[in-house]
Amino acid sequence: NLDKTLGLISAPGPLWIDTFRREQFTSDTNAFAVRLAHELAEAHDYLGNTARAASLRANATLIATSMNQHLWAGDHHITQLNKDGSTRDFVDYDSNLLAVGIGVATPDRATAILHRIDNSTCGPAWPTYVSEKFYGPKDCYLDNIGDSAVTMARIAWAEGIARRVMGDMNTLQTRILDRFSSTIVQQ
Repeated sequence: NLDKTLGLISAPGPLWIDTFRREQFTSDTNAFAVRLAHELAEAHDYLGNTARAASLRANATLIATSMNQHLWAGDHHITQLNKDGSTRDFVDYDSNLLAVGIGVATPDRATAILHRIDNSTCGPAWPTYVSEKFYGPKDCYLDNIGDSAVTMARIAWAEGIARRVMGDMNTLQTRILDRFSSTIVQQ
């Protein structure tokens, strides 16, 4: 549901990485919603429903603006904002890379996000870690402490898009494309 007061979508659970306990106003759901709204707007334009397309684009702008207003924490977007005003933050790579790649983060903020990820104690966001802070069994459904290769590929995709948008083709090639190619050949 899009909360028009905050300008953010409140979700009952995780919509991007499904094993992690995330709910309410999360950065991953809202960042991806911006992309989805733009893609749906293109479909509505194609079908001649320009009013719906305009409404979707307005919602995308509202969500992006609201993410930068309510979820920004100096050098990254926080994991979640709760309806009572409290927050939860693991410095998630997926949502922050999505924010960069989708254009939610301003250029200065995108630079800050990538700097934080590149200098994190967990290392660059190559899909072995999903966040700067560890998700333990109490932070995951069914006491899980990891996620699937599919999820790791989603994070690599998000990083690839973010690096391309920022013009960091060297990191895109060496950290993502070369490593994927090597992994595929080894399999």
